[in-house]
This record gives sequence, structure tokens and C-alpha cells, in this order.
Amino acid sequence: MDDALPNTAAHDPDALHSKAMRHLEQLKHPNAVNDLAFLGQHALTCLLTDVATVPFTALINKHVELKKDGAPFSFTLDLHSQKPFKGLEFSFGEVFGDVAAIPITFALERCTPKIMNALRTPMEAAFGMFYRDSAQKAADQWADHFGIERGTKEHYEYKQAHFDKEMNHAPQMLVWTASSMLTGALAQNYFMPLWNKETIGSTQDFFNILASNIAGKVITAIAANGTRLAAPQTTDHLEHKLNELAHRFIPHSDAQANEARSAPDHHIAGHATYEQTIRDASQEKSRN
Repeated sequence: MDDALPNTAAHDPDALHSKAMRHLEQLKHPNAVNDLAFLGQHALTCLLTDVATVPFTALINKHVELKKDGAPFSFTLDLHSQKPFKGLEFSFGEVFGDVAAIPITFALERCTPKIMNALRTPMEAAFGMFYRDSAQKAADQWADHFGIERGTKEHYEYKQAHFDKEMNHAPQMLVWTASSMLTGALAQNYFMPLWNKETIGSTQDFFNILASNIAGKVITAIAANGTRLAAPQTTDHLEHKLNELAHRFIPHSDAQANEARSAPDHHIAGHATYEQTIRDASQEKSRN
């Protein structure tokens, strides 16, 4: 992680500690920019995966076309056929779904926080153990970078804040994935044919496409989450930089916009376990 500290302050312990505390406070108090940064990273990962799997997408959609005509499936692609860019057209539909899912998820996050909180419970039960390990790794990297001793209250709070942030992002990932699959399939089966003045697909075609999108999104979800688990401090740093940039354009009052779904601050003397503090945070959130 490379922070833009002035050269005169690069070796100043007080300057490093001040910078570290700003990182920590921002992590503990997420805002709209954190949500957009996460959704943008997730969408970008999925877009790159979609581009990398264009041949696979083309084969899937060729199968849809052949099935419509009652012809057997073939594993060869005729790029000199009447519709040589069919795979690319469907890929544009994938891109449309990935991008359209961002405002849909963001709107649900801002308008229905209770629903998003409810989704967190099963997501935490399923993936919490992986993100606890990732939070430990992120906190260790953060502490080492800023010269903070491991095992201190700050180190512990960063670990907890990172875990809570990722668990708050988990429902967003779920909603984004579902929205992307649905809007992408709608675009591929209905909007793209209309745009190209072609016959729109049947209901069965739509469900065939949706099934292929589900398979693709499972792969991209694994890739996106694998990136966040493997490089947690990198994602924290990117979101921190985006926050600094966005504060020039977004009112400061929005900094507490996600307070309803953020875990309360814990000023821990050092004796409580990480798991106990997470349970306490969950209980406090359920009472609010």
C-alpha cells in the first residue's frame, strides 16, 4: 500500500499514526462512496471476466439459436455466417446487465436498509469464516505499514471494522448479482434483438439465457470475492482513495448515511475476543 505522505513526514511517527487513524475512522464509518467503490470493483471484475469468456458466451448463445431452429449443437463457430457478431451482441447484453445492476443495488441499499441487513445474516453464516481470516490479514498489513504494534486496540478495531465492512458488502454482492443476471438476460433476449431489428427471443429462450448467465455469474462472483479475500488491504486502500476524491463533490453529511447498517464503535480494553465483539455488534444492531 503506497500512501501519498510528504517526504518530510514519511518517517514521522506522529504523521504516520495520524494517517493510520484517518484510515481507521473512515473504515468504521462507511458512506455512499464505499458502496459505489465496492459495486464498481465488483462490476469491473465481472466485466473483465465476461470479456475473457466471450468464446464461451458465443457457444452458449449459438446453442440457443440452434435449439430454436431444432438443429443439433455444434462446438464450432462460423465467423463468416450471417450473424458473425452474435457472441459480441450478447456480450454487450452482459455489459448492460453488469452496469445496470449498480444503480439498482445502490437504490435498494439506500431505500431498504432493513432488507439488506436481513440478507447479511445468512451471508455471514456462509462466508464469515473466510472474511475473518481476510480481516486479520488486512489488519496485519495495515499495522505493519503504519508502524502500529499488532495486538493493540487500534489493530483490533481495524480488524473488526474491515470484517464488518465486508459483511455489509455481502448483501450488495448478492443483490448486484441477481440484478445483473436478470437485466442482462432481458437485454440479450429482448433489447438487443429489437436494437438490431431482429425477432425477439421466446420465453424459453429467455430462461435458457438466464441459466447461462447464472453459471457465468457464479464464476465471476468467485473471482470477485477471491480478489477481495486475497488482497484485502488493496481494496481498503482503493476505497480510501476514492473517499478522499469524492469528498470534494459529495456533501460531508452523507458520511453517516449508512450509519443504520454500520456496527457501533467499540472501545476495547484488549481483553474481549474478536468473535465476542462481533456478536455484541450484531446484538446491538438487532435491538436498534
